[in-house]
This record gives sequence, structure tokens and C-alpha cells, in this order.
Amino acid sequence: MAQPQERVWLGDLDDPARPPGALSPVKHACCGTCYPGFVECVDGMLRALLITVALGICPHRDTPLLCAACGLRVLMLADRVRNTFRFGLDEWTGWDLGLGTLVEHGLLIEEERHLLLGVVDVLAEGLEDDDGQVERVLTALLLLRSPGEDVAHAVIDAFYLRAAAVSDWLNQPLEPVLPRSPTSAPARRSGTRRELEIARRMGWDQIQRHCVELRVRAAAGDAWSEADFIRNMVAAGLAVMPRLATSGFGVCGYSAAAMDVPDDQRRFFGGSALAPDLTLPRLRRTWTSEPSDDAAWATWVTYAAPWLANAGSLQPDPPAGSGWRWVHPSLTPLPAPADVTVPPPGTQPPREVVWAILYARQAGRCAMCSIRWHHWVHTFGGPLPVRLLRQPEHVDHDWTTGLVRGLLCASCNTHREPREARVDGDVWRTYVGEPPAAPYRWEHYSRQRR
Repeated sequence: MAQPQERVWLGDLDDPARPPGALSPVKHACCGTCYPGFVECVDGMLRALLITVALGICPHRDTPLLCAACGLRVLMLADRVRNTFRFGLDEWTGWDLGLGTLVEHGLLIEEERHLLLGVVDVLAEGLEDDDGQVERVLTALLLLRSPGEDVAHAVIDAFYLRAAAVSDWLNQPLEPVLPRSPTSAPARRSGTRRELEIARRMGWDQIQRHCVELRVRAAAGDAWSEADFIRNMVAAGLAVMPRLATSGFGVCGYSAAAMDVPDDQRRFFGGSALAPDLTLPRLRRTWTSEPSDDAAWATWVTYAAPWLANAGSLQPDPPAGSGWRWVHPSLTPLPAPADVTVPPPGTQPPREVVWAILYARQAGRCAMCSIRWHHWVHTFGGPLPVRLLRQPEHVDHDWTTGLVRGLLCASCNTHREPREARVDGDVWRTYVGEPPAAPYRWEHYSRQRR
């Protein structure tokens, strides 16, 4: 399956000229569960701001389709306003867009504000219950006249700050990321001898991994969305590398490195290597109750990995022969064993027959290892170290159905089913969705037949 092209369409979604996959900016920001044509999961004012920016951001277009570069800038705004439905703005925050907001963001000076307030008084004469509506309408007109991206991002910042200032319990992170302290649990992993030696030689007061963890933790603590988290990490001097989701379109994990470390000493650390509460699936539960792998795709592309925009195929095409399509691209397919007859579905073939057929189908490597490192070249730009594709040692099967799934190495077989929301859950979903033994439907040889 080819990677979807994220494009922004400003016309009617039923227009036959609309390219497949192109959506309105608001639809891109939707949680995915709203009724068609009625996106209610995005705050109303932010929704209007998003549409207005999209209308004026691409001056060289002559169709409702934005160019790829301008569309990406709109999608970055959409990333930041996702799931704003969970903030009780109307009842609790009194979120008003007034002339004071424009002064706060440098769009008006105080003298201009006083003059405009006089205009508001004139326009409001005769209204029994103005309730600030005239000022809000006038402010919106001034803002939407030239809605630059910087203005839009500033308004989004103000949105979150005002929402969070309501109380200590309302409009707060769902599962907050806590600062590191001596009593934090689980305790921070101690440095290895190599890490400690490098820190001593470089004159650092702590090992590189702990330094990166502190920056990532601070970036997560100050973020209101996954997009904010990415922006915060880059602002903190971190290089960020996303991990592509294998089970679909999006990002399922990340690695970070400190840019102020010399090139020959710089190391990337995955979220799970930093701390259990800094994995991307865990962090997503901080910001939304409906996490998604593509929630901040445009921000990942812009800030962390421009190559994602042309990453090619996210999922491999079905093979021409009898091979398994998730065989790693660096492996040479093995021919099917000539001296083994493929048993019919529903039978219980012996272990040596199952092993011989699946070993060839998986090109002699662990099935989950092949899935886990399938996008290595796209991510790192170099060949995959062979040691990461381990030899299989176990015949894995589904304990519920009794059907054989594939051959796994000792590590993947031991930790195959994801605990809580580990990043490996993405690999697991792909493996159980398309196991190498799926076409055969063999029962495991150890299962008692009735």
C-alpha cells in the first residue's frame, strides 16, 4: 500500500476533481469519529481560524487544492488543534477573542485598542444585551483580515494557557508527565560503565542519556499535544527521529539525541530507553483519550524528518511468489523446500514440516524482527545491521485458536505480547494481523485434538 499523500482541499468534498485522500483542513484535524460534515471535536474559534489561514496561505494556487508545501503548513496547525473538544471552554474558561488578545500578541497597540473600543460603543448603541458580541465580531474581522501562521500559532498558545488557568483539575493533562525527582518511580536506570566513562572523559556532570531524558521530560510536561511535544523537543536542542508505524500510516515511536554533544559521541535514545513514562504511546494518553498514529504527521515531517514526505511505501506490496510480504528488504528470499509437501489446512503437521516451510517463507529470520526493522533504510539511510534480524528458535501459535502463526527468535517469543502500551505493540498488531502461517491454518502440533 502506497503512503497516503496528505493534501488540503478547500472545495466541496463531493467534487469529482478532488484527488483521493485530499481533505478539508478541519477534517484533517478531526478525531475520526465525528459525523460526516459535522466536525465537533475542534473548538469553534480554532476551527474558523484554521479555515481562514488555509484560504489565504497559498497565493499561487488556481484550484481548491493547496500545493504540497502550503498544505503541510496548514496541516501543522491542524495537528495543534486536534481534540480541543475536551476543553470546557464555553462554560468554564470564558474564552473570548477580544481586542485585548490582539494587543497581547502585538497585533494592535494600546492607543489603537482605545480608538476601536470607541467604535464598539457606537456600534453597540441600541442593543439591549450586547454581552461583548460587537467587540468579538470586530476582533475576528481584524484577525481574519491577515491571519498569518505566526498569529494562528499565538492564538492557539493563548487558547491552551487560558484553558489551563481555569483550575487545578479542569482542562489539565489527562495523565501528567511528572518531573524527575529522587522519589520518582520507577527509579532511573543507572549509567553503564561505558556511559560513565564517556561522561567523565567529556567533563559532563551526568551521562548523556540522563541529559536527554531531562529535556524530553520537560518538553512533554509543557506540551498540550503531540505536535507541541515535537516543537518543544526541537526548541530544547534535541534532534528527533520518528519511528514509522508498520501497521498503518503514521508514527508509533521516536528517538532523541542532544545536538550540543560532539558528533562522534552523540547517541539517539528511544522513549523506552529514557523512561517508561516517555514512550510515545504513554505520552499520547497525556494529551488525548483518542490517540492516533497520524495525529501529528505534518509536524513530524516539518520538524524532525523531511524525508517522511517522500518515504515511499509504508507497507510492502504482496510478493509475486509464495513468500511472506513482510520479509525484510535486505534478505534474499529462500526457495520452498523441494522435499516437503505442504500439508492441507486444518491439519496438525509435525514440527519439522512446519519449520521447513515457514523458515523458507520468512527468509530464515524471525518474523517480528523483520517487521520491526522494515523501515530501517528510510529512517537511518544506511544498511540494516544483520545482527538485528535474529535467527528463529520457536514456533509461535495463538493460544486461543491453536493456529500456528510463525517462527520467532527467543527475545520476540518471550516478549511477544505487548504489555500495557509498549511501542512494540505496533509490531505485534502487524504480526498477528498478517502472520506468515496465515494461508495454511495449521493447528499447533502440541495441541490436543478433540
